[in-house]
Amino acid sequence: MALTNLQKAILITAGVAAVVVAGVLIYNHYRLSTSGIIATVGISVYDDVGLTKPLTAINWGIVYPGTNQTHTCWIKYTGNVNASLAFSQENFNPAGANVIKLYTDFVPGTLVKPGDVVKVVLKISTPADIQGITNFSFDIVISVYNL
Repeated sequence: MALTNLQKAILITAGVAAVVVAGVLIYNHYRLSTSGIIATVGISVYDDVGLTKPLTAINWGIVYPGTNQTHTCWIKYTGNVNASLAFSQENFNPAGANVIKLYTDFVPGTLVKPGDVVKVVLKISTPADIQGITNFSFDIVISVYNL
């Protein structure tokens, strides 16, 4: 028995549909779950070894020419990757107060790890020949950088 054109069209359509369905039925995929941690650096600065008194300002009191003043603080590293600290001064008032130098006992490049608490002695040195300044202020900037 010979197939009519309509029957041939139906068979071809059914065959194509079967191939498409079969292709869909053998489709597969694989899913990967991902996660990560964003690196952070940060510090908190305290006036006491118990880390109960946040330090936001230092009053050096009366400073005599040619002398040094010190203040001890504790720095808690709150980041989640190893880092180091750097200390600098800025915003001198008056501008001539920039002759007052800041020193620390923290060695640049020293590694701090997450959770570390570092004791740091801050020291200012006033030149013996300082003149024209009776009151002064400046900001101490503690920078944290990832190694």
